[in-house]
Amino acid sequence: QELLPELVCRLIRADKGLEARLRLPSGDAISMHGWDGQCHVQTGSIYVPSGASGWELTVQKEGIKGKADGIYGTRTQSPGGLAPSESTFVFVAAHRWESKDDWVKARTAEGDWQGVRAYDAVDLVHWLEAIPSVATWLAEKIGKRPVGLRELASFWTEWSQATERPIAPALVLAGRDEEATRCVKWVQEGPSVLSLQGESAAEAISFVYAAIAQLPPAERDAFLTRCIVVTEAEQARRLGESLTSLYLIVDDADAGLVRRLVSQGHHVCSVFGSEIGIPGDVLR
Repeated sequence: QELLPELVCRLIRADKGLEARLRLPSGDAISMHGWDGQCHVQTGSIYVPSGASGWELTVQKEGIKGKADGIYGTRTQSPGGLAPSESTFVFVAAHRWESKDDWVKARTAEGDWQGVRAYDAVDLVHWLEAIPSVATWLAEKIGKRPVGLRELASFWTEWSQATERPIAPALVLAGRDEEATRCVKWVQEGPSVLSLQGESAAEAISFVYAAIAQLPPAERDAFLTRCIVVTEAEQARRLGESLTSLYLIVDDADAGLVRRLVSQGHHVCSVFGSEIGIPGDVLR
């Protein structure tokens, strides 16, 4: 129950980036009254409606239709700041809901909302397949992390706690303002290669996290939800086929693979901990 809102929030953020004006509390905040989440985007996608939308989530396995009917009636009567005729009602179930299409058709016919959508576990799987960075985050959460892939924030947590007192991002950035600026520029501009060398590849990866952590929360989160640390070439090749533009931090990748990933529309940070195979334009 605490994880589903964070999952949906990450999917929306990775899908629409900074365009999404998003409020979707998770953790202890899920007990707050009102919508589970609200979102507004200028241009919609397969899963995110254009304009304003109100989101309701459930992890209930049985009686999903009854739950959806009850919440739909409540939100239609009390839309909580949304104008139903100009907004989309979205219901997300964490389990399979075989009759969801019939439910959507019936609610749409009532004409209370501009649009009505319902997603179940099958839809969430398809959405995760389209955004492998969020799928990697979820896999780590449930103990199913694929070999050769890491979520950047998780990587940072382990690396920073290797010392008796955990390392703070500010310490990693100390005296490295120019390098941090270059890293942020790589994130904010179009797909390109950033070659980065530290005393170890792990330090270089952690430096990327520290540089991004200083950005405003929305910009930082938009990056983190699309970022994956890749330590195996075959995994990098597979991710290169993703239709979602990703930020790939690759360790020990050859130059040809790196250029190919960029040509496929991805940002690539190639990290090094030694002089072997290092390019001439590396940022030390």
